[in-house]
Amino acid sequence: MTETGPSADLKPEPRNKSFRPSDLQTSIMKTLLLLVALMFCCCISRLDALSGLGCRCIRTVPNPVPARAVKKIEVIPVSGRCRRTEILITKRNGSIVCVPPKAKWFPELLETLQRRNLTLSSTALPPTVSTTDF
Repeated sequence: MTETGPSADLKPEPRNKSFRPSDLQTSIMKTLLLLVALMFCCCISRLDALSGLGCRCIRTVPNPVPARAVKKIEVIPVSGRCRRTEILITKRNGSIVCVPPKAKWFPELLETLQRRNLTLSSTALPPTVSTTDF
């Protein structure tokens, strides 16, 4: 006996596509490949931050450094390695001290050293020099 009416239309159609284990394997492989690519990108983005293992200055000195004691000044801008500007002064005795970038005495020290450097040599330093030997 054949059915007629609305219930005859509700029969599921046979599927042409059968489930294959290779589809599951392909899906898992694609997911794993995506995860590996994502991990690779995360690792690459952290390389710069890990290269220096953080800031060089742990603490800064509040007191002025005498101009006669300065051998070299380094200004290290913000980077992936450190999120703050660092100013390192190498003294003539070899010790290194860090200076807070907003120290009120630091611009005066720079002016004194530049004037002294101008009297010692006939060429002036450009204002964008980040490492200066005195």
